[in-house]
Parts: sequence; structure tokens; C-alpha cells
Amino acid sequence: MSYIGQPVKRFEDAPLVTGKGSFVDDITLPNMLHAAVLRSDHAHALVRSVDVSRARNLPGVVAVLTAADIEGVLGDLPARHMILDGPDDEMNPPQHPLLAKDKVCYVGQAVAIVVAEDRHLAEEALELITVDYEPLPPMMDPYEAVKDNAAVIHPHIGTNVAMRVRQQGGDVAAAFAQADHVVRQQYDSQRIALVPMENRGIIADYQAAEGMLTVWNSTQAPHRVKGYLSQALNRPEEGLRVIAPDVGGSFGMKDCLFPEDFLIPYLSIMLERPIKWLENRQIKTMIGSYVGENALFEQLFISGEMEVILTPQGTLAEKIRAGGAGIPAFYTATGYGTDVAKGKDTREFNGRNYVLEESLTADYSLVKAWKADTMGNLVYRMTAQNFNPMMATAGKITVAEVEEIVEPGELDPEHIHTPGIFVQRLIKGTFEKRIEQRTIRST
Repeated sequence: MSYIGQPVKRFEDAPLVTGKGSFVDDITLPNMLHAAVLRSDHAHALVRSVDVSRARNLPGVVAVLTAADIEGVLGDLPARHMILDGPDDEMNPPQHPLLAKDKVCYVGQAVAIVVAEDRHLAEEALELITVDYEPLPPMMDPYEAVKDNAAVIHPHIGTNVAMRVRQQGGDVAAAFAQADHVVRQQYDSQRIALVPMENRGIIADYQAAEGMLTVWNSTQAPHRVKGYLSQALNRPEEGLRVIAPDVGGSFGMKDCLFPEDFLIPYLSIMLERPIKWLENRQIKTMIGSYVGENALFEQLFISGEMEVILTPQGTLAEKIRAGGAGIPAFYTATGYGTDVAKGKDTREFNGRNYVLEESLTADYSLVKAWKADTMGNLVYRMTAQNFNPMMATAGKITVAEVEEIVEPGELDPEHIHTPGIFVQRLIKGTFEKRIEQRTIRST
């Protein structure tokens, strides 16, 4: 039978569209543990120390690993081999430890991993780990990074250029010389953030009696994972099974190897129990006076992945203001007798009823400002003066995106809205100027 020109029935559609697909998180094994990963919140910093003692003492925590615990046992993340043909081609893959030891080089780099009886306990234990960082200047611009005087992020390489490849064919110089017109232009490929429907996930189950390690991995490349696992764990491939169940999207992200691909199987062998790790979304709760028509928030709220707490706008402002001032809670009349007051303490003062509202603080505050000096002093424009100054004080780390950065002393002290003591990071942003136009028609 010839398939040319004939419709081919897809056999994989029915289970997926009827909710009968099997993804990593659908798999549950007896006596299974759960893992969570502590990640760096710095783009570039030295790691002075990692204290995991409180996390290890939390009831329900089975294991906590740092770089010191796997040193000499697990090597660095392997780099994919590439064949370079040209005389000027170079490949300088930086060392990528499974858990950062002396230095972190990007936000999100794994620093420690916790294994506990359930996922919530594992994530709770992450909050008990203390990492002493010494922040270093980040390298934000690739054009600055390749300059001769640029700070080198990975000193053992001696350069910030990880790979250089030149491809050409024919007599390029002659083609340019004979061209009637030559256009010279710089083309930038934008940064891409890969966000598949299904986050990454891994389950590892080591059966000691059989000497068999089975791994379920949300990957596009199970054979590659198996090969690298065999090398990293020093185990024959005959004692390894890597299963790729249904995979909910990738866009290439699940064709790569990450630290968890090695840490989870290693921990299963060490503890002789099955372990599940799921990459989680960072936004757990949305607090606001208005959510807006945000499709992602709507999807996360309906699926139960995110809690939405609607707060009167004035109360929200005061919660932020109180958080920045170190006030844990306050009473307000706003919301008394409505759903806003449900579950909250109420009291009467001078014949009027009030609701107890807790203050609001944040690990990160992201604010936009008009101008800043290099010391972090900020000046806002117009309505940005309403919430932004308060939000800048309520964050443990405040990141300010500004239109213009000037030298100290160039800002009028009387016009500064946020003192630099509250600002830890400055970013000079590129803002699209949307101009409202008024058309005047002559009569």
C-alpha cells in the first residue's frame, strides 16, 4: 500500500484530547519522596557559605545536598560535543557544576537540593537554607562582554566567548568586490524564553535487588539522557532505563541536559527510594486591587495553581507602605462587613468597626522610574509617584528600571522620591514612547 497522497490516521491524538495522556506528574510510585531545588537569586556572585543545618533538622526532610556533598562523586554538567571545521572556530564550554560551589553565574543556578516526604515540606525546607553571597557585577551586554577589558565570568576559560563559528562558501571576498551595492547591518537575535505547557519533571526509581535504575524524564532525548547518566553514575547502560512519557511541549528546552537530570537519579540510588522532582512556577499568589484581562493569570487561577487575593486599592497601598516601614499589621475601616474581612480579626474603636490587615513585603520589588543616579536615588514621573516609592521600600531586593542614569549630584535632592539605600539593582531600560495624537480639523 502506498501512503503517497493518502491521509494518515494519527494514533497519538485520542488519549491526549480525551485526558488520558500520561505525563511525569501523573506517575505515582509507592514510598515516593519529593525533591525541591534552591536556586540563586543573583546573576553573578561569590558563594561564601551555604548553611543547611536548619533544613536538615526539619521533620520530614530526608536529605539535603550541596556542592560539598557531591564533590568527587558527581562531575560537572557535560557539554555537548561539536565538530568544528574552520581554522578560526573555537569551543570554550564553561564548567557547569551540578550544584554551585564557589560562585553562581546566573539567576536560577542550582545551589542546593532537598528531598522530603512531600513536595510542600521540601519547598518549606528551602526557606531554611541560608546562603551568604558576595554580589559581583553582572555582565548584561554581549557586546561589552567581548571587549578586551571586560570582566571574565569564567576565569578558567580566559574569555567570555563560549563558541565562535565562521561559516562561508565560495569566494566571499570576490563576491563582495563585484557587488553593485553592499549593505552592512548588524542583526540581533532576541533572547528566547522557553515556556512549554508542561514543566520539566523527573522520577527516578532504583531497585537495589535488581541493580536497575528506572528514570521517567520529560525529555525529547531519552537515549542521550541514558548515555550521559551511564557515564556520570558509572553504571552500565544495561542497568538503566530512561522512559519519556507524554511530553507537554518543549521548543528545544527538553533536548538539553540540566543538573536535575543527574541529581534525582543519584539521590534515588543513595536513598534507595523513588524520588519525584517537578519544576514549578514561581508565582504562587497574586495580590492586587485589579487583575485585568490576563489570560495566564486566569488559567493559573482556574487550575488552582495560583491564589488570587483581591484587595481594595487604598488598603493595598497602605499594606505596602506598612511593609516598607516595618509595621507588621494595622486596622482599617475599609472592607469591614464585606468578603474582604472574612477570616480576619475585627475590632471596634470609638464606635466604628475596623479590620486587621497584615502588611505586604516582597522578596523582589520591580519598579520603573524616570531618572536615577549611580547611587540608586530615584525620581519618578506623574502617576508613578503613587505606588512605586512605597513598593521600593517594601522589597528585600529592589530592582529599578529607569530611562536615564546620571552621576551623583546631578539630581536635585528636593526631587528625589526614593533614596538609594532602598535600591539594590539599576537597569537602564528601553522604553517605547507611545504618543497620543490630537487631530485638529479646520472648519
